[in-house]
Amino acid sequence: MKRYTYMAYLVALLAAVGCSAYDGPPLDQVTGTVTTGSQPLVGATLEFYPQIGGAPSYGKTNENGEFTLRYSTGEFGAVAGRHRVNVIGGHAQGQASAAKVDKRGVEVAADPDKAPKRGAKPRQGIEINVKSGEPTHVEIAL
Repeated sequence: MKRYTYMAYLVALLAAVGCSAYDGPPLDQVTGTVTTGSQPLVGATLEFYPQIGGAPSYGKTNENGEFTLRYSTGEFGAVAGRHRVNVIGGHAQGQASAAKVDKRGVEVAADPDKAPKRGAKPRQGIEINVKSGEPTHVEIAL
């Protein structure tokens, strides 16, 4: 009986280790800053779409316009190579935001007339090269 218990434990351990390891493409760290009119762009969403293979990576700017990308699996980074970048939403630092956050941390529209329009087009036409094997820092000026 001990033998079966040991085997079941070993199989469960191997399954847990095998399921938790990241086995996607190699990722490189990508950080950056987004500005508009020399002011940091706050609360903008960035989408990095690789031009050859791999899934997109995403980021969101903080109060200083800074972001760090995460791959679609949640791992930090992006695949190496050229990326088409979309910047969606955001507002210049010091300007009123179109959304407020309630005490649970959920965004609530402050004024429906100032909220971003559904289907609004992102800022496009930006291309970034993610370096292979080393961190990439990008400065995006809109």
